[in-house]
Amino acid sequence: MPRDGEKSAALYAQDARLWGTLSAKQSIGRDAIHDYFNAGKQLKARTVEIGEHACRMIDTAAVCSGHYTFDRTPNEGSPEKIPARFSIVLAKQDGRWLIVDHHSSPVSPQR
Repeated sequence: MPRDGEKSAALYAQDARLWGTLSAKQSIGRDAIHDYFNAGKQLKARTVEIGEHACRMIDTAAVCSGHYTFDRTPNEGSPEKIPARFSIVLAKQDGRWLIVDHHSSPVSPQR
């Protein structure tokens, strides 16, 4: 996703919920989701590589899950990789598929 809160939030429904990868709380509603993604502007760089994933239709919704790896470089600090897993629910609203629920959590190192 772009490091732009407005462009990212536009992919979400007005009342969507996002549990961000490194967030301690949910972002509820498009305005809060905008703020969550806009915080990415504080990074010098951020990219995401999507790994294994799958999507399926269930009536009028789509459910996707999988994993991705974030490569991010803070303005002050060294580059880091954050492997994470996600679940996303999309629903068609006014002719557009929008994210209504998104959960992302870091993957713990295997023991």
